[in-house]
Amino acid sequence: MEIHMIAKQYKMFALYRQFMLLMMRDTKHLQVNVYAEHAITAVD
Repeated sequence: MEIHMIAKQYKMFALYRQFMLLMMRDTKHLQVNVYAEHAITAVD
């Protein structure tokens, strides 16, 4: 049970960290990210 909780916390932390990194990258390279998003949606 304890291990499961730790894994859950770690997953949340990893998601939060990834989100923060994305936000930081967005402020720096907003134009590039918008272009990348359009490319991804075009592929989808």
